[in-house]
Amino acid sequence: MTLALPPSVRARPRADLSVYRWSEHSLTGRNGVGPVATSLNRDDLHLWDGRVAPFVWAVTGPGNAGASEPGSGFLYLRFGAEAAMIRKRPVRDARGRAGSTLTHVLTAPADWLDLGLALALCRSEWDEWLPAGALQDGGRSELPTVPLDKLRQHLTGAVAELASAADTVPARLLAPVAQAVMATPKSPVTVIGSPVPPVEVVRVLHDVLAPLVAGEWTFATREESDRGTGLPRFVFLEEPEQGSLYGQSDRVTVVMNTEPDDPEALARAEQLIEYHRRRGPDAVRRLLPDGPLATAEDVREWQRHHYIAPGVIADVTSLLHDAVARDIDPQAAEFLARPASRPTIELHLRRASLPELETLVEAWAPHRGDLDAYGHVRTALHTEALRRALRVSDGWNPEARSELLARLKQARPDTGLVVEAVRGALSTVGGRGESLDVLHVLMVARAVGIAGREFDEVRNDAVERLATHQLITAVDRISALDPLLGRELLAHCARRKDRRDDRIQTCRTLRQRVYLGRAVRLMALGGFRDAVDLYCLLVTCAVGSAPGRTGVVTVLADAGQRPDAALLMALSRLARGRMARYEVLTAIESAYFRDQLSSRKSGGEHQE
Repeated sequence: MTLALPPSVRARPRADLSVYRWSEHSLTGRNGVGPVATSLNRDDLHLWDGRVAPFVWAVTGPGNAGASEPGSGFLYLRFGAEAAMIRKRPVRDARGRAGSTLTHVLTAPADWLDLGLALALCRSEWDEWLPAGALQDGGRSELPTVPLDKLRQHLTGAVAELASAADTVPARLLAPVAQAVMATPKSPVTVIGSPVPPVEVVRVLHDVLAPLVAGEWTFATREESDRGTGLPRFVFLEEPEQGSLYGQSDRVTVVMNTEPDDPEALARAEQLIEYHRRRGPDAVRRLLPDGPLATAEDVREWQRHHYIAPGVIADVTSLLHDAVARDIDPQAAEFLARPASRPTIELHLRRASLPELETLVEAWAPHRGDLDAYGHVRTALHTEALRRALRVSDGWNPEARSELLARLKQARPDTGLVVEAVRGALSTVGGRGESLDVLHVLMVARAVGIAGREFDEVRNDAVERLATHQLITAVDRISALDPLLGRELLAHCARRKDRRDDRIQTCRTLRQRVYLGRAVRLMALGGFRDAVDLYCLLVTCAVGSAPGRTGVVTVLADAGQRPDAALLMALSRLARGRMARYEVLTAIESAYFRDQLSSRKSGGEHQE
């Protein structure tokens, strides 16, 4: 929590200031305690007076420890997009009698007068920065506004002091209030007899719980009663209330230094505070629900997912880093070492971001023999990384996953694990009826180091799930990344015995892709002869290994107006029957004379 203004605040922020004390004739026309000086205009003064008048009365007694002015009480209130910060303290009146009230009220947009500033103001000597005329004997009815940017600068030391003090408060002293908030997130809370200064309680609980639970973070540090309407969410009483000035209270009451009703819930609350201090806000953000927890059932459901073992909150990412650093709590180490924990670990690894997953795969390197005791954890980590890399719905994107694949290759996952992961991905996609990106699957398998018989098994398992026309499309894509793999897939296509309907679809695909001319050039590592061999495979896929006249005509029509010379040579090699060979010869002669005519025309134009 800092005092930096939010980016939305562009103008120079200023707060209005009002002073309340006893007066025979206040600015609102009443006698008694009322506003005697203000920077507000008349209409705004009446608006704000209606809001804060019930809260300006000071209390008696020694006051809270830890405040800059122990006799002062502070309130932070929100009214929609506006906020008020109130400091009230008992003083002597004009006749020297004790028990009178002097209250200062700052009002501003809530973005300007936020919780961080409010907590810092509780640690501030207000008389050091209040403008002239705002003190008890100022005697002025019109006051200047307060520049909040300068006030924030003035309070930098108070912020650091509060942060340091809050960090040293034992979690067990904060846990009862945290438990009350978690038990009924939307209910207001009254704390009686807190041994910790209220501003430190609010500061710590806000850091830990604000991202989790619903509700505003408003407070009153020193009140005599918690009965009435419009009270802040947190009200601190020094002693139990002896009487009631208002109506019946519906607040949750926490009486400190008493036996807890639910020791287990109290332990969970203390554990969450310690967890935040140990792991930091980044770790807590990984545990955040989709929306703020608003009911007791919401909290219980969240705890069922995240309190995975006694003394262990499920931030698996942090646990795994602790194991790498050899700085892991005994309870967490015991949890990781249990094979029965693997399903829970897998569940939470799925929530890790891709960069986090890459870092963990590298950290749990095979040379770290001390991590072998958590062998099932390493297996779960590699399984999740492979699952993420094989997420076929995303398609193959070499750049997007290059880092993850490089880390996996260095980690040397078990070959059987990779084969199992690939087959699992294939099975899942097939079961959902989705189209399978064979390029993606095969490139992942090859990128992580699978080769030889294991890769052949993976390849065969993948291609058997695809029709020939789908494999032809994959060959067209794969040729740019892995020409040898493209040749293997093309040979697999040629060995198939497709039905007539399947071959019609293959012919349509080859026509759309102009018989894979670009792919053939990439895969023909041996030049023209290699290209002829590749075209022989494509022709076989389309019309068989011994096409007659109809098959030859079909290929020539699908190959476009200027068929590749290697394709014509392939047709001449495969064609069966006099009419089929005649069609090929005619195409070759046409191509020859067309090229000769084009050459002579170009030469004639050059001579001119």
